[in-house]
Amino acid sequence: MIATSQPVRLGTAELLAIATRLAPSAQSWPGMQDPEIRSWHTVAATDRYQAFVIAWPVGGAIELHDHGDSAGAVVVAGGSLVETVVGHEEGGSLQMTSRKVTRGDHLVFGPGHVHDIVNHGPGPALSVHVYSPVLRSMTFFEPRDREMLVAVRTEEFSTPAADR
Repeated sequence: MIATSQPVRLGTAELLAIATRLAPSAQSWPGMQDPEIRSWHTVAATDRYQAFVIAWPVGGAIELHDHGDSAGAVVVAGGSLVETVVGHEEGGSLQMTSRKVTRGDHLVFGPGHVHDIVNHGPGPALSVHVYSPVLRSMTFFEPRDREMLVAVRTEEFSTPAADR
C-alpha cells in the first residue's frame, strides 16, 4: 500500500488567530494604502497556511467564488467590505445574504463556501485573508434561474497564488 499525504488543514479558529495577529501590520505593506485596483501581497506562507493582505479601492470586488479545498478567515484591517453568501432556501431557490464587515470584524468559512466581496466605500478597504491548506484553486460562479449556481471557470495555482 502506498501512503498518500493529505494536506494539513488548520481549523477556522486557528486561521482567525493568524489573521487577527497579522491585521495590525497590514497598513505597512507597500502599495496597500490607496489602491487603484484590487491588489494583494503574500504576507506569510507555510506548508499549513497562506496569508494575504488585500487592498480594495472603492468599487473593488471579486465575483462569486469558492476557495477550492481550503478553509479561510478574513479580518478587515481598514475600511469596510460587504460579503454576499449564496445558500439555498427550503424550496431549493438560491438565497443571497449580505453583511457589512468593518474594521476589526471577521469572516470564517470552510471549504465549499461561495461568496463575493465588494468595497462600497466611502474609502479604500484593507483585509487580511488566511487559507488552509494553501490556496490551490478558486472556482467562479454565476447564479442561473434562481435555483442553481453554475461554475464558469476554475483558476488553478500550481504554486501558491502569486501577488498581484
